[in-house]
Formats: sequence, C-alpha cells, structure tokens
Amino acid sequence: MSVFTFKRRAILLSFGAISLFGLVAAACGGDPSNDEIVDRLVDEGLSEDQATCMVDELGDDAGRLFGADEDEISDEDAEKLFGAVFSCIEV
Repeated sequence: MSVFTFKRRAILLSFGAISLFGLVAAACGGDPSNDEIVDRLVDEGLSEDQATCMVDELGDDAGRLFGADEDEISDEDAEKLFGAVFSCIEV
C-alpha cells in the first residue's frame, strides 16, 4: 500500500469514526469516553497506537469532538482533528 493510500485511508477512517460517534452520542445522550474512542478507532482500522495518539493529541476536546454531530464541528475543530490525524498517521 502506498503512503498516500495509507494516509487517505486513515483520514477517511478517522472521520468515519467521528460520524459514528456523533450518532452514538446522540443515542446515549453523552460524549464517548477516551477508551470508547480508542476502541472505535481501532474497530475502524487504525492501530491502537494511532488511536491513542489521536485521543492524546485532542486532549480534553476528544470526547466533545468525537461526540459531536457533523454540523457541530467548527472550522477550528476540523483543523484540530486534521492536525491530530496527520500527527498520528505514522505512529
């Protein structure tokens, strides 16, 4: 798999997980825990190290961002998410 394909896949998986978490959070009435985020990202195809890195990069915002509906994510939030993806892609 080329580096480009790998990075693209990881980004798509990460944002797919974000969308899924928004649905889960809406159904459960709360933000997912960091452990739930890591587990879901791993289920979506990231390594545990990559998933943990993303949660660490997002810090206190991880639950809010992964629990948000798509229309609740600001441009600043999207930049933070992309930054975490690119920081963690090669972990």
